[in-house]
Formats: sequence, structure tokens, C-alpha cells
Amino acid sequence: MASMLIADSGSTKTEWCLLDGNKKNRIITQGISPYFLKSLEIEAILKQELLPKLKNKIPEEIFYYGTGCSSPSNIKMVKQALISVFPFA
Repeated sequence: MASMLIADSGSTKTEWCLLDGNKKNRIITQGISPYFLKSLEIEAILKQELLPKLKNKIPEEIFYYGTGCSSPSNIKMVKQALISVFPFA
């Protein structure tokens, strides 16, 4: 079974869940809103707050549900940050 990272993001916090086999790891980071953050700022949050808590478990799949992702330009911005941090997911 592939490891999967699921995100539910709002402006104030992002709740992440890493599913790895039968194990679940829940993580909270600050909110990610493409209305207020640029791609490099989102990338910094992922690197500083999320990666250390994943404990070297790199997801194979990412499902991101977040505020602002109804706009194609915002989707592109978030996707760019995710791909930069998780290039093989």
C-alpha cells in the first residue's frame, strides 16, 4: 500500500494525516492560503513545519483540500509548492 498524505487546510491551520500501511500520523501546521501566501512561502511552511514531523516518511500520494483552491491560479501555486517539496509524489 502506498503512503498517502492528506491535507485539510484553512487560513489558520492545516491538518495533515500521513497514512502508511496501518499507521496514521496526524500533524498540525499553520494555515496555508494562496490568497495570502506565495508559492515560496507555502514551500517554507512545508519544509519547516511539516517535513520534520514526517520523520523521513515521504508520501507517494498527496491529497490536498484547502481554502482558495477553487481558482486555477491558486491551485497552480499550491501544487508548485507541493511538487517542490515532494517531487516524487
